[in-house]
Amino acid sequence: MNNLIATITNSIVIEEARLTDIEGIKKLLVQLVPEQNPEHSLMLVDLNESIRSNHNKWFVIRKDNNVVGCCQLIIYRNLIRSPYQKAVIDSVIVDELHQYDGLGKLLIRKVLEYANQQNVGKVQLISSFPRIQAHSFYEKMNFKKIGYGFILDLNNRTVNYY
Repeated sequence: MNNLIATITNSIVIEEARLTDIEGIKKLLVQLVPEQNPEHSLMLVDLNESIRSNHNKWFVIRKDNNVVGCCQLIIYRNLIRSPYQKAVIDSVIVDELHQYDGLGKLLIRKVLEYANQQNVGKVQLISSFPRIQAHSFYEKMNFKKIGYGFILDLNNRTVNYY
């Protein structure tokens, strides 16, 4: 397994997530989506799968051995892009106490470096409407607004699918 590690300083490291990062990741995800309360054991199963995969990775920023940032990279085949793959960056979050320190930029760069190593040709980044400051950050990182995204909550059993 190719473990991408970037030691920025003695106290800051960006690398693929480990199982021991689960509590730190969960705290960050609660900042991102407070209404969700993911189950610890299920998160461990998913993170373990991510660790073994080249196509679904969680990356973390560690500062003084504490997880202060994370994001997910999902790589998939897309026939129109062959021989390249496409990817989606999701759940980008830097702890509120560490925002505007340049850590998010370092995280995105390392994730893009990994995507490039995996022969990814296009990367999409997902962000919700209310995260206006994050959108400005992504545009500074050369991501372009390209259209609308839509979501259907399949957990809502009252939805009609037609």
